[in-house]
Amino acid sequence: MKKRLLLAGLSICAATVLGVTQADATSTEGVINFKTSTDQTGELIKPDTEDEVITSEDGNFSTGLLRLQFVPNFNFLEQEIKVGPATYNPKMTTYQYADVAKPGDQAIPQFVQVTDSRGLNEGWTLDVHATEFASATNSLEFAQIEFTQSKLFNTVYDNVNSRVSAFDGEATAKVSLDSAAKTRVLATNDNTSASTTNGSQTSLVFNNDYDKEQTYGLTDTNPGVKFIKTNKDTPVAGEQYKSTITWTLTAGI
Repeated sequence: MKKRLLLAGLSICAATVLGVTQADATSTEGVINFKTSTDQTGELIKPDTEDEVITSEDGNFSTGLLRLQFVPNFNFLEQEIKVGPATYNPKMTTYQYADVAKPGDQAIPQFVQVTDSRGLNEGWTLDVHATEFASATNSLEFAQIEFTQSKLFNTVYDNVNSRVSAFDGEATAKVSLDSAAKTRVLATNDNTSASTTNGSQTSLVFNNDYDKEQTYGLTDTNPGVKFIKTNKDTPVAGEQYKSTITWTLTAGI
């Protein structure tokens, strides 16, 4: 009798399990549209960081969806006059953190930063030229600025070198004194999606050993940039020589 009751109970359980039905499945959509940004100024980001905002009055900037977020000044300090060729390095660029928990002036090697928020798969180029270094009485007709070191960073793309090239692929670049023959500083490799920097910021630091964690002294100089005085340049003591450096950012390749 007990055996028959047990078997009956098992039969009821099996029937209950087999009677379960599956729920129906269906789908919905997630939709978002994007439009051109209204922010044409943006923020300066410390090179090799994704979102560390800094500010600097030791340079300049432009506005637009494709813009120069920062281009530097070059202060080669006061130097003793030497007979013959000579080279001099500029003082580091001064900047400040936007974070009030990090007060005071900081130093960093000179760098340029390009922001691309156009929403396009289109490349760009950055060129530079300069006027002669001149004082109130004479000019250094043959003197030039030379970029001898470079290190590329991007806020989105780790392998930015596959998208952007510095100095037309050369190791160094002298700033042209001819506005009709500018020096190429940066350029995307082409206009395809494989080379776009859309939605990111690209920085070129003029220093091979730049490290975002390193603390640079405010009086340190940057070996990655040189002022080259030739044998033909004869500066006058006590005079200040200035050059206007023009940076040209152009959409497309």
